[in-house]
Amino acid sequence: MSDDNLLARMRDLGMADPSQAQDRSLADLYEFWLARRDQRGHFHFAQFDVTEMPRSLLPFLYLIKVDREAKRFKVRIAGEQVVKLTGLNASGRYIDEIPGAERSQARMALCLEHDLPYMSTDPLTWGKFDYKSFSVCVLPLHDDAGNVAYMLAAICVHGLESPTTQSVQGHYQAGLLSSNLPRIESALHEEAFTYWMSKREGGGVPLRKNIDPGEIPALLDHVIILDVLREPLDFRYRLIGDSVQANVRRGLKGGTMRNLPGKGPDSAVFKGLKKVVETGIPRYGRAPYEGPLTEVDAVFDLLLPFSEDGKSVSHILVVAEFHGKSDVGGSSSGR
Repeated sequence: MSDDNLLARMRDLGMADPSQAQDRSLADLYEFWLARRDQRGHFHFAQFDVTEMPRSLLPFLYLIKVDREAKRFKVRIAGEQVVKLTGLNASGRYIDEIPGAERSQARMALCLEHDLPYMSTDPLTWGKFDYKSFSVCVLPLHDDAGNVAYMLAAICVHGLESPTTQSVQGHYQAGLLSSNLPRIESALHEEAFTYWMSKREGGGVPLRKNIDPGEIPALLDHVIILDVLREPLDFRYRLIGDSVQANVRRGLKGGTMRNLPGKGPDSAVFKGLKKVVETGIPRYGRAPYEGPLTEVDAVFDLLLPFSEDGKSVSHILVVAEFHGKSDVGGSSSGR
């Protein structure tokens, strides 16, 4: 699916960033999920312990098992208040077996395919009470391989005379301690992310023209700026900071990833950048180090999208930290 089609599909399905949740239960679930993710931004399903959740959330909870091959979603737990307020006990049922839940099925399929948590508000067409609407926050839980194995969700039901559907204008809005970002413990990445957030106008992808190197002098040595090329998708090295250059192979500037061994479309770094282009959402990743220095073991990257026209991602600012073997734990992803 192209980035334009993906964004259009998200808009059509009313998918928004869960950090924008106004309902207290949805916000509490999102905070619970954020706090338990690992360095890859993953929450392993085996680490999910319902006894650790705020008790106030339990009546509004859904736990959904994912069948990746069939793209089907089976409700394992349905909170008692969800059952009461919707008039439907979905425990043991697949979402695609519930009449009126077609949009919910489509959103979960998109969440599975692109590993994107989301919230949405829609008319309640799948319960007994069609005079109401509901808001839902759906968050992926991962297996050892980093695949989405379960989805954790909370639902709030609103008693409205005329149900309304929340639409999302422009890009999928990233809030963004959301989606792909773990809790940032790096001072360098924290500064970069804060700067990126300060340049967002109306919640969208920041404009490239608003980048002012004079505002971020401490970051400049640690960044790579990539031009996004289209048809076919590729990434060209426009700028490489001095600290990065000291750790990577020579001759990257001006080159493209498709022409570099280990950096082509099948590589983790290319796939991570492709996700940023498709969604406009920053990503955080760790990858094994492939440069000339024996004392460096891994690279931690923050990938921040910028736009030339305010519509599509045209450049990606990569903030790279290089770590020795004694500094690194966990497993790799991203770059």
